[in-house]
Amino acid sequence: MGGWVNEFADLRTFSLLHLFTLSPFIHLLMILYNVTSSIEPAVADQWLDYMRSTHMPEVMETGFFLKSQLCRLLNEENDGITYAAQYYCLSVEQLDEYQRLCAPALRADMEARFAGQYVSFRTVLEVVE
Repeated sequence: MGGWVNEFADLRTFSLLHLFTLSPFIHLLMILYNVTSSIEPAVADQWLDYMRSTHMPEVMETGFFLKSQLCRLLNEENDGITYAAQYYCLSVEQLDEYQRLCAPALRADMEARFAGQYVSFRTVLEVVE
């Protein structure tokens, strides 16, 4: 995306973040899109760097999400290292649009860089409190 599209997305995100952060009396329905990934230990550092410096910023630049965070699972049961990338948006419809318009290219880039070295599953949750 470029030009006025980025400016509009930035303005929309700023306005929504302002509302979300500074208005505790307004209850917003939030959707949490969670992507849990188990990564081969040999590429875990490179994967984490890619997530921090490239993938998660690109997801946020789409304008569909209000905030994101990356968590590491502490109770891992297999030989991999497991992370959960979490993205918050306002509606399932907004998430559907992201998945239709942006996710295929972002997933393809991830697969091109780390093919066969990770496995991911996705969950969608409604934030109730």
